[in-house]
Amino acid sequence: MLKFSGRAAATVRAVALAVGLAALGVVSGAAAEGRTTAPQPAQPRSAATGFADLERAFWVCDHAATTRGVDGDTGILCVAITEELKEAKFGGDFDRLVAWWRERKPVEHANLEEAAERRARR
Repeated sequence: MLKFSGRAAATVRAVALAVGLAALGVVSGAAAEGRTTAPQPAQPRSAATGFADLERAFWVCDHAATTRGVDGDTGILCVAITEELKEAKFGGDFDRLVAWWRERKPVEHANLEEAAERRARR
């Protein structure tokens, strides 16, 4: 089991946010202009913001894995995100995580699909 704390947890959260934003199709001005400079992940402004980002990254991972699958590197990161969320939100209780996931999945996936449709219409 992957377990992160302190600085490692902050890094996982920042990377999770970056992956989540990338999976949601958010592009930086540099990417839109064709430059190869990757955007730097934003640091959470508060614990609550970081927690919301972690949940969002979890749902992006879950949706991607459900709808199109994920490659090895992304899968490893998504496992780390899931483990961090399990520890942070459910005190390590996998059964509670699964119950929450089952309850929230339809709404969260619908929200991600609606966001993708809005971006496609632009």
